[in-house]
Amino acid sequence: MSNWTINGLIGEVAAPNLARVLLQALSLGAHAFLLQGHYVKEWAENTVMHVLVNDVHAWWQHIHSLDLAKQFGVTTPAPPRAEPWGLTVTYVFDPTGVLWHFAEATKS
Repeated sequence: MSNWTINGLIGEVAAPNLARVLLQALSLGAHAFLLQGHYVKEWAENTVMHVLVNDVHAWWQHIHSLDLAKQFGVTTPAPPRAEPWGLTVTYVFDPTGVLWHFAEATKS
C-alpha cells in the first residue's frame, strides 16, 4: 500500500512499521476511517457505508461530476431520492462493490 489522493480523499498507510498489518487511513476533511488490506468479495458486496451529510444534493452534484462509472467502471451512481423512511439518499458503489449511502433528512 502507498499514500494517495483522489478528488480530495486522502489515503495514507496507517501502520507503516507493521509489515503484516495492512491498514489504509482514508480521510476527507475532518472525517476519517480505516480500511484493512484484506479483501473478501462476498463481504464487500454485502457491505453498506451510510454517511449523513448536510446537503445530499450538493454531494450528488460532486459525485456526478466525477463520472465514477467511466473513471472506475462502477455502476452509475443514482441521483438523490426521498425514501419512505424519511431520508433523501444517493447511492454509490465503489470499485470493490461496497454500497455507499449519502443521505440527509428529507425536507418537507
